Parts: sequence; structure tokens; C-alpha cells
Amino acid sequence: MNKCIPLLITLWCLGVSSVCAQYKQVYSNYLDTDKIIIKFHSHLDENAKNELLNQITGIQDWGFLTYPHLTIAQTTAQNTTEYYQIIDQIKQLSDVDYVGVYFKNDQDQCLGILNQTLVQLRKPSDIHLLEAAVDKYQLKSIVPHRTKNVYELHFDKNATIDAVDLAITLNQSGKFAYAEPNYLLNPIVTTNDSLFNYQWAINNTGSAIQYNGTLDADMDVDDAWTITTGESYVRVAVLDSGTDTLHPDLIGNLATGYSTTGDGSKGYPTFSYSSDGHGTCCAGIIAAKGNNNIGIAGVAYNSTIIPIKVFVYQNIPFVGVTPYSTASRMADGITWAWQVGKADILSNSWGLANNFIPLLPGPGDTSTVNTAIAQAYANGRDGKGSLLFFSSGNDGDPPIWPSREPHAISVNATSMCDQRKMAGSCDGESWEGNWGNPLELGAPGVKVATTDATGSNGYNNGEYSMTFNGTSAACPNAAAVMALILSVDSSLTADQAREIIDTTAEKVGGYNYTIPRTYGMWSNELGYGRVNAYQAVLAAQGTPVFSPEVQAQTHFEVYPNPAQNSIIVSHKLQNDQALQISIYTALGQQVMLKTINSDQQTEINTSLLPNGAYYISLETAKTVVSKKIHILR
Repeated sequence: MNKCIPLLITLWCLGVSSVCAQYKQVYSNYLDTDKIIIKFHSHLDENAKNELLNQITGIQDWGFLTYPHLTIAQTTAQNTTEYYQIIDQIKQLSDVDYVGVYFKNDQDQCLGILNQTLVQLRKPSDIHLLEAAVDKYQLKSIVPHRTKNVYELHFDKNATIDAVDLAITLNQSGKFAYAEPNYLLNPIVTTNDSLFNYQWAINNTGSAIQYNGTLDADMDVDDAWTITTGESYVRVAVLDSGTDTLHPDLIGNLATGYSTTGDGSKGYPTFSYSSDGHGTCCAGIIAAKGNNNIGIAGVAYNSTIIPIKVFVYQNIPFVGVTPYSTASRMADGITWAWQVGKADILSNSWGLANNFIPLLPGPGDTSTVNTAIAQAYANGRDGKGSLLFFSSGNDGDPPIWPSREPHAISVNATSMCDQRKMAGSCDGESWEGNWGNPLELGAPGVKVATTDATGSNGYNNGEYSMTFNGTSAACPNAAAVMALILSVDSSLTADQAREIIDTTAEKVGGYNYTIPRTYGMWSNELGYGRVNAYQAVLAAQGTPVFSPEVQAQTHFEVYPNPAQNSIIVSHKLQNDQALQISIYTALGQQVMLKTINSDQQTEINTSLLPNGAYYISLETAKTVVSKKIHILR
């Protein structure tokens, strides 16, 4: 199956005409002469479209998309001259509204240009500038987008300019925040395919039923449940293929959803292929109902899920079963989530490869979706900011877009042995999670037990998937931990909540957490580390493990974890006050005490400690904060 994803070209040009000419020259090298996008008049049925396409010399096959309502045709063109001749033939048909081109790279990954240009105004009163463009270029209409100050300029084949050239022209005018053509994209959904004992991400026992992982290589969710299991007022939007709102393990935690496809489904999937179960799997990880005697328990099993459908799987004869969406619809889903759905958290298990971002003029980036992300982070939750989690990707490259955006939280997958997911990790699977800058966190993403679409609609015949994989699983795991944080303290701003989940992440995997970042020491493999729900809710409470009367928190980091004969403690003095580092057993017995008088990384000998779980505590005269560690040999 070919997955069509966008292609990035950065251009450095002067003047409008020069930019258009140079841009066309560059993207001609990426033109996919095998494919054409056709938009027929809305009154035509499938039979009428077939009759018209049979009349066109040079088209050998085609397929119809339902969302959006487009036709993708395969051509016989041998060169660009023949390609544009076929386009001209199609434009002569009176029932054709628009014809668009495709681009591709050497791996047959592609991007389709639609009959819309997306524009953000610098101020609302600039709407007259768009009205002038409609008149000048004979455009069809101006359609307001849900995202603030963003509009869609709609075309038909009679316009005197195309979507790409208009975007270049508007960007070069300097009168708009940005302009970019809307594009047909195929999001990478980053996945391969009573049950509580299977849920190693919540409580890893290292048993065979949990794939013989490492004891306690989990998110300490069961410990966090002693404090909170999630509150119903904390709302997590799952932006995906939709969520099975009839699933018995989800139905009690579902709010009314939304579909950006215009099908009125309120977030219910379009069940045509097994992959349509993807969103249901993600939702179950977050908030499948707990203590109801069936199935699994979500990480935040009393919080609320908002199902939002932003892509639909469809089968095109020469492409295969692939998810389809557009930039406009992705941005619409994000904006609806916080504006209408009142989402505190947005979980997005999809993205586009970083080195194949759309072939767009102007900012050279996916500006409309980026704007929607930034607005959600700044304005969601009544101005406190919504938190947006994204999959980092599944091909071993740097994190994919949009997870690389500064207001997005990029999540890589970890194995049941607390390794970053790669070909050699203990799970035995060959795929690799994306890592490196700007990865933020790791979370369990291999063989995760979760809900599946009911009956034969999803990946399996039944209601559960035992092996949901990929950073698609890691993303909702991390998002659900954020739901626990906000269940403890809903007054936290997005920045404050983000600091908590990052600074309480465990430095697992034996990686070098030596790069200073905003929220502490960072590694290429897992960012700030693997999320830890228990430490996160403790920090949200402001309550350290052994001194509940102390409210202040001091940041420090411990690695490797699990450890063998030594551990490294990274710390920083506050106001030049001496620190004490203590190690306690799980029952609170102190087994080591060390005084520190300078900023440094301190190595502590643990060779005499028996295997097991311990708490290491960093203490000053006014502050105590602790982390859970394990000694395993």
C-alpha cells in the first residue's frame, strides 16, 4: 500500500513573478504524472462520472473518495506535456468543477493540490483584501474557517489563477499572515494493528502474559490510582478515524463528538476496513471504563472521551486502503475540540513525515494546522491552554509533523523492557519509533491491550485488541497521564502541566540524559524520559512521598532506572543550600544518606542493595521530592 504524504521544498526567491516561475520549475521535478485529482459537480452520481471518464483519452483507471468528494484518476501520460493535455481535456467537460495535480518523491509518497487556498488575515478588518482577490481572479467564494482569522478561498476551473500561484502571490504581498494551498493528505496513523492482567503499561509484572518484560517497566498507573482515576470533567479529545461510540467499555465515558468530514456522524467511524478501528483503540487506552467487570481499564478510566473524526480510510484501486484528510479538516478538528468540545487534552495519533511536509509556497510549512495547534495551546481551557499530544512516528527518523511543533508534545514508543522501540528491543518486533530532536517523552507503545471496534469492524473479530502497536499507542498513553494530572489540579496552565509531566518522567533505558532543555536533562532516544503517572500526580498535588507537610518541589533526575550497581543523580542547588540524598525502601526505611554541597551529577553506589523497589529522595531544609527506582541484576 502506498501512503501519500506531502513533500517539502524550501524556496528562496525574489518578486512575485520570479517566485512563481522558480516555484513551478522546482515542483515540476516532483510532478506525479500518473495521477490527477478531479472534482465533479455535486449533482453527478457515480455512474455519470464513470461515463464521463470513459470519454477521456489518457485515463486508464480511477477511484472515488467519499470524504472529501473527489475522484483520483490514473493517467497514461509519459511526460508532462501529455499530462497537461489530459488535464485540458478534462477541463472541457461541463460537469467538471476543478482539476488538480499530484506531486510525489522517489518513494512514491505524494501530495494532492485542492481547489482552495487557505489564508490567515493579520486583522479581521482585512477581509476586503480577500474580496478584492475574488474579484480579480474570478474565484468562487470566501468561506470562513473555524480557526480564528483563517479563510478558505474556493476555486473552480474558470479562475484565472490556481491555488498554488495565488498562495505565492498573497504571501509575497506581505498583507497576510500566511497563505497556502489546501492539500489532500494521507496521514500516517503509526500503528500495525476481565483483560487487565495483560496491561503491562499500567502494571508490568514481567510475566509471560505480558511478553516477559522487565518488572515495573510501566507508567506506575496503579500507584497513581491511589490518588485519582481521572475526573469526568477532564475531557480528552481523540482526533482520529472516529471512535466506536457503541463499545460497552467506552460508552459510559463518551461525550458528543464531531466529524470534520461533514457526514454528521458525531465522531462515529466509517466502518469499511479493519483500520477503521484505529481511533477506538486509541480511545480505550485513555479512558476505557474501569471497575465495570469487563475488558480493560483506561489509564484515566473515569475521564471523558470526545471522539473526533478527522480522517477516513478509503480504497483507491492503484493506491490501496489509505486514510484521507485535508489540511483544512485537520485544523477544523483541532479547533472544534477546544472551542466547542471544551477539550482539556487532544490526543493525535497521526502525522506526516518531517522531510515530506507539503510542497507549499510562502512559509513553506503547514501553516493552517500549525495555527490551530498554537491557538488551542494558548486559548483552550478558558485561557489556561489545552495540551496537544502527537505520535512521533514509526520509521526511526526524527519526529514527524505536527509532533515537532513547539506547542505539540511529541511521544515516542517504549517497550515492556523500558527501551525506546527499535528493531532490537525485547518485544521482538522490527519497527522503530521516531526519535531525536524535538522528541519530548516516551510512553508504552508495543503490544498494548485496548478496546477495538465491536464485532468484525476493527482489527479483530471481537471487542478488544491485545497487540495495538506504534507511537499511535504511546500518544494516548501519555495523553491519559495528563488527564490524571489535570484531575488532581485543573487550575494548572498548559505550561505548568507540561512541566509536571516532563520533569517527573523517568530516565529509563540507560540512555545519556545529558542535554539541558527547558524541563531538565534530555536524551535523543526518549526526550525527558518515559512518563510516570504516579510521580506526575504527586507533583500536581504538590505532595512529596515522605513529607506530606512540605508543598514545594525541587527538580532532579535519576538514571539509569532500573539500575544495577550504581545510579546517577542529576541535581541543582537552590540558593546555595546543601542537599541531602536519601534512599528508602518501599516501606520507608532509610538505607542511605549522602550530603551534597555543589551543583553536579552524583554517582551513588547501589551494589549492596538487594533487588527491589526503592524511593530516592532529594531534601533541603524546606523541600523534599522523591522518585521511585528499581535495583535489578
